[in-house]
Amino acid sequence: MLLLSLVSLPHMGTASNIESQGRALLQWKATLQKQQPFITWTSKTSPCNWIGITCRAILSRRNHHHVMATITRIQLGEMGLEGKLETLNFSALPSLRVLNLNNNALQGSIPATISALTKLIYLDLSSNNITGIIPPELGHLTKLKILWLYNNQISGSIPHEIGYLVNLHEFDISTNQITGFIPLSLLNLTNLSVLSLYQNQISGYIPHEIGQLVSLKEFYLFLNNISGPITPNLGNLTKLEHLFLYNNKLTGSIPAELASLVNLRMLDISKNKITGSIPTWVGNLTNLEFFSINTNNMDGFIPHEIGNLGNLTTFDISVNQIIGSIPHSIGNFSKLEYLFLFANQLSGSIPPSLGNMKDLLHLRLFDNQYLSGSLPPQIANFTKLYQLDLFNNSFSGILPPDLFKRLTLLQYVVLGYNNFQGPIPIGLKNSTNLIRVRLERNNFTGDISESFGVHPYLDYVDMSFNRLYGTLSPSWGQCLNLTSFRISGNKITGSIPSEIGQLPKLQLFDISSNDMVGEIPREYNMYIFHLNMSNNHFSGTIPPELGHLSSLQILDLSSNNLSGRIPVELEKCLDLSSLKLSSNNLSGNIPFQLGNLNLHEVLDLSYNLFTGEIPSQLGKLMELQVLNLSHNELAGQIPSSFQYMRGLDITRFIL
Repeated sequence: MLLLSLVSLPHMGTASNIESQGRALLQWKATLQKQQPFITWTSKTSPCNWIGITCRAILSRRNHHHVMATITRIQLGEMGLEGKLETLNFSALPSLRVLNLNNNALQGSIPATISALTKLIYLDLSSNNITGIIPPELGHLTKLKILWLYNNQISGSIPHEIGYLVNLHEFDISTNQITGFIPLSLLNLTNLSVLSLYQNQISGYIPHEIGQLVSLKEFYLFLNNISGPITPNLGNLTKLEHLFLYNNKLTGSIPAELASLVNLRMLDISKNKITGSIPTWVGNLTNLEFFSINTNNMDGFIPHEIGNLGNLTTFDISVNQIIGSIPHSIGNFSKLEYLFLFANQLSGSIPPSLGNMKDLLHLRLFDNQYLSGSLPPQIANFTKLYQLDLFNNSFSGILPPDLFKRLTLLQYVVLGYNNFQGPIPIGLKNSTNLIRVRLERNNFTGDISESFGVHPYLDYVDMSFNRLYGTLSPSWGQCLNLTSFRISGNKITGSIPSEIGQLPKLQLFDISSNDMVGEIPREYNMYIFHLNMSNNHFSGTIPPELGHLSSLQILDLSSNNLSGRIPVELEKCLDLSSLKLSSNNLSGNIPFQLGNLNLHEVLDLSYNLFTGEIPSQLGKLMELQVLNLSHNELAGQIPSSFQYMRGLDITRFIL
């Protein structure tokens, strides 16, 4: 077969068939909204010179010495085309072998007339806005090897006529709105190497006949409504390299027949209802690079044989009921990048062999509760680590002194809700890549000013309920991305640096239950919604500038030494749902303007020196759940307007 370049074709004799093909394309062009991609498409030039068009030479049937041209390829992917396929006369393109219109904005349905392209071997209509059904007439394109319709809005079921495409190698209809079952006729396509049906609404079982697709290398069925067991016949697909079944409703255990899939590189059956334990034969799938069974109902132990999977880069068994200890053999995962064991019932300590994972990026062991012991020094070998998440376990002891000095790429340090003690390793102060730090509910000690420095990317920090002391450094004001700062329940002293209040993104600031002194800062950014300074030794008055905080929802200044009046400017905080000012030395009348707020959780003014009558305007707080005005010097009667406070629990209304 002689393929002609765009340059050589004009030297050929003109043939009527190329002219008719050109007319058909020009007529289609006229229906499209954007003409710019078709600047070369004119009636004055040969279609073989048009952008996106490829021709080849054929011999005339009448005169075998006369060479003709015919269009064999239309490749207009990513050209910004807007229009419909229905307006293209497919019957005018009898020699077309390749039609590629991917990544455009084509609309409408796939017309049945596309069946006229009987020589087509490659059809790519992916990533458009195509609607309607898959036309059964596609079954006439029996020479097709590639059929890509993914990322559209196609609906309906898979027509059984697709089973006629016996030469098909790749069939991809993922990310559409396909419904119905997997038709048995599809399983006649024994030349298929890629079957991609993911992210649709396909239901029913995985057919047992799937075992007939012996050439299959990639099978993607995730994000559908498939139910029932994983068919053992998948074990017949010995060439399979990718098997993705996650986010379905599969039940039962992992069939032993899958042990035959020795070429498997990626296995994901997560987010189903799979039961049973991790089979020991998984250790024989030594080509595995990705293994995920997360979010199922699996139990039992992690088998020692799992250590044979030396090519793994991802091992995810999270959110199951796996018990027992982490086997030492897991240290053989020398290429591992993602280790997710969280939300199980694992016990014991972290084996030192984990230190062999020099490429580890993410270590997530949180929510096991029974994991205990101290962290092995080898954990500092994870010099590429981005995420260290050991939240809510029973770990104890002192952190390795060089932990943060060596893990310089760390972005997420989540060690909260454990029993760690001792100082925070000094290397954390120089960790400039930090985004989130959670150390709450431990027994860390030391001077906080020596543990933290300037962290330009830091978004969230929680050091609540430890034994930290010292003062807050003005350097916190240079953490310009900080949105949440919690340090309650420590022994912090000194005053609040004004730089903290000026942090441009700060939304939550909780320094409650410390030994801080001084006055409440007057400046905060407009985005702050949670401000808790309770249980300290702050003095002075409540700054009226707090009334400028239009996003404020929770304000707790209780249990301090504040004096003066409640500033009426607080009435501007219309999003305020909880206001706690109890146990201070506040005086004067309760401002009637508080009744203009949208308080629906708590208003607690108890244990102060308020005088005068209870303002009737408080009765407008109809959704308020808790009201405490006790232990003041109030006079008069309970306002009759209080009867309309339908949200108030009478047992939590205290005068």
